[in-house]
Amino acid sequence: ITAILSHLPTKGRQTLLFSATMPKDVKGIANIATNGGYEYVDTVGEELSTHQHVPQRSIVCDTELIVPHLLEQLRLAMAADPDGYKIMVFFTTARLVQFYTELFGHLGIKALEMHSRKSQSYRTKVSTKFRSGTRLIMFSSD
Repeated sequence: ITAILSHLPTKGRQTLLFSATMPKDVKGIANIATNGGYEYVDTVGEELSTHQHVPQRSIVCDTELIVPHLLEQLRLAMAADPDGYKIMVFFTTARLVQFYTELFGHLGIKALEMHSRKSQSYRTKVSTKFRSGTRLIMFSSD
């Protein structure tokens, strides 16, 4: 970033930086890019970190046990909040998302499919549906 900034004019330059979070690294970049003269605008306000108010689970298991373990976890999460569950499952690749979405569909568990092989308009539509809905499961690699 410093190398890129060295090729930009320093006089009369306007620099805008948008970030979902403001860790020390991002603040350091803001100081370098603006020579310390920036205004911080918080559009969210103070809130707990996501991990403090969104339940998260991870399971380590042998490959052949992924389906039964995931099926059990999905059923438990759905039963815990039958009218309002919202579950996200992350996979490492788009192909795995596609595979498990189809497999779990055949097992009677419908999941939204979100990955880089889908068009941007599809991903936007699915994202909006997931945010605004309930009783939804999303398999994603993004």
